Amino acid sequence: MRAAVTCTLLAGARALRPPTARAAVRRFSVGGPIYDAADGGDPVVSLYTKGGCTLCDAAVEILREVRGDAPHALVAVDITDPANEAWWDRYKYDIPVLHVDGAYWTKHRVT
Repeated sequence: MRAAVTCTLLAGARALRPPTARAAVRRFSVGGPIYDAADGGDPVVSLYTKGGCTLCDAAVEILREVRGDAPHALVAVDITDPANEAWWDRYKYDIPVLHVDGAYWTKHRVT
């Protein structure tokens, strides 16, 4: 009987404890400069992306290929970064999205 009471009390004590915080998940941002422009006056292309976006990777490769004919800088904006919550709300279903000098250009693909 005593063992049953002890188990019941211990189970009740566990229920009264505050929930423990979830373990922090270490996540690395994919945001930041991908490459700089050859000239300071060249346009800056912003790629709105997130980790694991294969369409975004394809867009980067296409932009690299046209860089000689259309000079530009390329900057990745990770929409999953906490500071980019507004971009997440806007583009979570649309990446890759590209802006040129801050103005919307295209989404979903680059051809």
